Amino acid sequence: EEILKSHNIKYFKINYDTTLSANTYKFKNVTLGTSSNEGHQKVQSFEMDIITLNLKLIHGSIVIPMNQEKSKIIAHLLEPKSPASLLQWGYFNSIFEQKEYGESYILEPLAREMLKDTLIKSGFEKEVKNNPNFPNDPYAMLNWFYTHSKYKDEQQNIYPIVKVYNGKIRN
Repeated sequence: EEILKSHNIKYFKINYDTTLSANTYKFKNVTLGTSSNEGHQKVQSFEMDIITLNLKLIHGSIVIPMNQEKSKIIAHLLEPKSPASLLQWGYFNSIFEQKEYGESYILEPLAREMLKDTLIKSGFEKEVKNNPNFPNDPYAMLNWFYTHSKYKDEQQNIYPIVKVYNGKIRN
C-alpha cells in the first residue's frame, strides 16, 4: 500500500467479501538471486502461465482501477515480466516458499500407494533419471510425492495480484 501511495496511484479497499473470476499467473522454474540488492532478494528468472481462478476477495482487499493516469506505472510495478516489477524486486518471494510439508512416516506409505499410478510412477522415474542427486536425497524424494499429491499447497507459486475483466467491483 505504501508503494501505491508513494506513486500517487489511485486505489480503494472493498468493504465486503465477494467471489469472482479473475486471471493471474502461476510461476514455475523460479530462480532467486544469490545476494540481496537494497534489502531485496531479486528474482533472477522464472516461467509463468496465465490461469483463471474463482476466488474470494475479502473485506479490505485492494482494488486498483486501470483507467487512471498512472496506468503505465501500475503495469510496470505489477506485471511480473517488467524489469521494474515488484515481483522482480523480491516483494512477493514468499509465494515461492513451500510452507507445508509432510512427515516421513505419513509420506512413505503415501508414496508407495502413489507409485501404483502409472503416470505418477513415470514422472518419479523421470525425476530419478534427470536429477543425479535426487536418488541420494530421501527428503527430496518424499517431498516430490508430497508436491504431486492432493495435499500440496495449491497457493504456492500463485501471484497474489489478479486481473478482473468485465467485473464490477464497488468500494
